[in-house]
Amino acid sequence: MIPKLFSLLIIATLITSAMATAPLTAASPSPKESGSYPAITYEGGLMKIVTEDFTVILQRNGTKPFFAWWANNDPSTVYVAQYKGILEYAELNSSGFSIKNMAEPDLWNRLIDEINAWDLTRLGYAERGMAGLFLAGGGIHIGLGRLQLDRVNLTELSQLLADTVSTLKILGERASDQSLKQLLDGAVAHLNETIALIDGGATRGEIRDSLMAALKDVQKAQKIGVQKGKELIGSIIEERERLKDLATSFHPSYLSFPSCNWTVSDVAQLPGGAGLAGVMFTLTLSEAPPKFDFAEGNIKIVVRIYNASVTETFSVGGASYSYDVQAGEMKMDLVIQDWDWNFEPATVSSFGPMPITVSPALALRVDLSAFNLSNAPEEFLNDVETIRGAATMKGAVVGAGQSKINASAYDDDATTLPFSHMKAQKNIAGKIFKSIPAGKIKLSDESTLGGFFKFVPSAIVSNGSGEYLVDVFASYMSGGNHVRIFISYPYFNGTLLHDPSIGVGDAEATSSYIVTLGAAGAAASAISVQQIPAQPGWSSVQGYGAASVLVLGIAVIVIILVRRNPALL
Repeated sequence: MIPKLFSLLIIATLITSAMATAPLTAASPSPKESGSYPAITYEGGLMKIVTEDFTVILQRNGTKPFFAWWANNDPSTVYVAQYKGILEYAELNSSGFSIKNMAEPDLWNRLIDEINAWDLTRLGYAERGMAGLFLAGGGIHIGLGRLQLDRVNLTELSQLLADTVSTLKILGERASDQSLKQLLDGAVAHLNETIALIDGGATRGEIRDSLMAALKDVQKAQKIGVQKGKELIGSIIEERERLKDLATSFHPSYLSFPSCNWTVSDVAQLPGGAGLAGVMFTLTLSEAPPKFDFAEGNIKIVVRIYNASVTETFSVGGASYSYDVQAGEMKMDLVIQDWDWNFEPATVSSFGPMPITVSPALALRVDLSAFNLSNAPEEFLNDVETIRGAATMKGAVVGAGQSKINASAYDDDATTLPFSHMKAQKNIAGKIFKSIPAGKIKLSDESTLGGFFKFVPSAIVSNGSGEYLVDVFASYMSGGNHVRIFISYPYFNGTLLHDPSIGVGDAEATSSYIVTLGAAGAAASAISVQQIPAQPGWSSVQGYGAASVLVLGIAVIVIILVRRNPALL
């Protein structure tokens, strides 16, 4: 018979050996079981997507691209992101985004006038008055541009026009040509009438009509100045004047998404391992307003939503990149293909030498808001048109720096948001990727676990020359209990892909999947999903080391017990 002491030692050895070889708590979370999340249902004209963490609702087909979402543990607060449209604008001297520099005929003609004035001034002909003619025209174009803003500062507009009147009066007093003098006097009269209309509370239409009458007189006067200018500096001014005719063919600078029809694709599954990694579907702009035919079928929002945290990877220009998508997050890739630019760089270069740089760009406008509800969110969202008036959002927090936005204010122009474009390195399954940190806007200035809008500050451009990354910038305007976000993209010739997202929560979780993306707007079949194996909390060496210490400890205890109680032998 084996002595009792040896029996105890054998039992202890078996127990500790099992502890050494069995994996402890996994470091990577397991994905949800297949078929559990995300769950998709259709209720009337709405699509409802439910994950373990949050719920998202959007309109199904042919309507506005908006997304409403809430945390499942707090449906009393609903967050809304409305994709309002795309604006084409011009960055003047690298000024960044400004609502006042939309790519409209007014800005185009104003630039030509200012460049002509600069040409005449630099060549020593300012005393002849021609430079002042173009500056006056530029002032009127600025006024017309201000009238297109949602909120216009009428006091500033009146002062701008008063300064233009002063310039025209001086030119009229110096003019020796009677036809020129008559045109200048007429422009002054129309501008004084415009100022009186502003002071009297006239409509924007009446103010614009009066401004247009003044502009016509100034433009006729400019033609006389051009003829005289040709005698001095050749035909370059006349050639620029011809470029003004090009502006009549411009499309509006703002493509309003609610004015378009959208088609929602079927939902495709993203299988991963033994379960369902997530789902994806695409919203495609299928019908656009006049002059925006080029956008039909060429603007898409590709939506991906996962049932666990993932790391998405892609390759551009020979480099590999990655970014993390959390379980409580919905990814939305914006795809813009073959945009028809008003301010095409090749055409802008026809201006010739000029004192400013003109860089065309696009901006995606997204309106963000939050609502406190006492009834079911689904009931509230049946009437999308009323959501802005019911907004209760007071503020937002930007990035890790915790910069705050006062959402209750009304801003006249956009303010740049402080996001970093630095990239770090990250080891994923033994491969090195360049990790891109996202910029995040929390839709509350009080809660750390509320809704958020997030985007990567880089976009992918692909064309016949290949693929490359461009920096993306963001600005905001407070609009009274909601915030307008403008995400800016530099000029591109081809296809641009950028990926905003929405979600809830603030915790960073370990990824369960690696998702390798294909080309811009690629179908689900072109996306590779690999489950990341769960890693044991201890390595084998750690396990055996701990087991050895445990065996030694038990042996010491047994020896002490035997010495005190020999009957155990």
